[in-house]
Amino acid sequence: MTELIELINKKSSLVVKIIIAIGILVSWGYCTFSINFFPTGLNIADSLIFIFIALGFGVFYSVWLILGFSACYFGHSALTDKGSRFSDVAACLSVSFFLLYISFELGSAEASIAPLLSGFLLHSSIFQWKKDEPDLDEEGKRSRLRLRWTMILFSILVVPTFALSVFGKIIDSSFGLIGIQQKNVSLALNDENQKVVSDVAKEFNLSIYGCLKDGNQTNIVHHFNVLWHGLGERSLVQLLAYEHGAWKPKAKIELDRNGLKVLTPTDKKNSFKTCLTVNTDTLFDIYEDTISDNGKKRLAEFTRETKRRLEADNLKILSANISGHTDRVPVMKAGDSNVELSMRRADSVYSEIKDLFADVPESQVKRTGQGSLTPKSNCPRNLSMAEQKECLAVDRRVEIDLKVQMKEK
Repeated sequence: MTELIELINKKSSLVVKIIIAIGILVSWGYCTFSINFFPTGLNIADSLIFIFIALGFGVFYSVWLILGFSACYFGHSALTDKGSRFSDVAACLSVSFFLLYISFELGSAEASIAPLLSGFLLHSSIFQWKKDEPDLDEEGKRSRLRLRWTMILFSILVVPTFALSVFGKIIDSSFGLIGIQQKNVSLALNDENQKVVSDVAKEFNLSIYGCLKDGNQTNIVHHFNVLWHGLGERSLVQLLAYEHGAWKPKAKIELDRNGLKVLTPTDKKNSFKTCLTVNTDTLFDIYEDTISDNGKKRLAEFTRETKRRLEADNLKILSANISGHTDRVPVMKAGDSNVELSMRRADSVYSEIKDLFADVPESQVKRTGQGSLTPKSNCPRNLSMAEQKECLAVDRRVEIDLKVQMKEK
C-alpha cells in the first residue's frame, strides 16, 4: 500500500486528470443512457460548473473503487502477513461493512459487489502479477503487459457498469441536491415554452394544469419532473400524468432554458390553481347575456370534459372564481355597462356548469365582472370595425379559476 501511495503522490497531476475524465464519463453516461439528452451552448461559467460536477462524480467513483480495492488488499494481507493480521482483518471488515451499508442504503447489492470485484482484479493485476520469466521474448513481454493493462482498465471502467442502477440513484440525488434535477414541481413558462408544452400534451392526450400569471405573459403549470436545468441553453422536463395512484412520467420535452423557471412547493400536498377560458363569442349574441342553444351544448361538453379530466387525475375542486370579461368597445345600451354585462355573463355561465361544483359549497364559488379592465389583446386603434372585432375576440371571455387538490386515498 505504501508503494501505491508514493506512486499517487508522484503522479498527483495525472490522478486529478484521470478523476475528472472518469467524472465526465459518468456524467456523459447519465446524459446519454439515462435521460437521452446532452446540454448544448455551455458558456464559461456553465463549463466550470460542469467540470466541478464531473470532478465530484470522479472523486466518488474513485473512492468507491478504492474501498473495494482496500477490502481485497487488507483481506489478502491478513491471509499472508501474520505480523499485522489483526489490524488487517479489522481494516478489511470495516471497509466491507461500510460497502454493505452503502448497498443497504441504496437498496442494491451491486453497490458492494461491483467495487469488490473491481478491487480483486486491480489487486491481482497490480500486486499479484507474476514477474516475467527470464527467457521470455519481447513479444511475450508485450503480450503480458497488454493483458495486465487490459485487466486494470476492465476493472476500472467495465466492472463498475454492472451497478448502473446505483450510479443512477446517486446521480439523481446529487443533481437534485444542486437543483439540476427536481421531481414533481411547478414551472413558470414564457409563451414559446407554453406553446411547446401544450402541443405535446395535446399530442399525447394529457392534461395540463396551470394559469397565466396576473400582469405578464408567464404561464404557471404543475406536475413536471425537471431532468436537466441550469446548464446550457436548453432544459429537459418530463410531463407527468396521474395513473394507478401516482404521478408518472409520460413525455420528455426540451425547452428554452431562459423561458423556464422552476417553482418548488414547500408542501407537495398543497392545493394549486388551474385556469380555464371560454370564449363568449360562441355563447352570447352581441351585448346579450342569455346563452344560445349552441352555447349551452358547448358548455355541457366543457363540463363533462373537465369532470373527466379531474376524475382521471384524482383531483377535487376546493373553490372557484368565475370572472366575465368584455372587450374595450363600450356597451351602447342605456343604463348598462361593460362591467355589468360581464357580471351577468359570468352568472349565466355558472348556471350552465353548476354540475362541475356539485361537491363544492356555494360560498366557495364566486362570480365577478371585470368588464374591459384586464384585456389580453394589444390591438391598434386604427383598425376597421371587422378587423377590430376579430382582434378583440380574446378579450370577450369568461375565465374559470379552479383551486384543486389531490383526493385523499
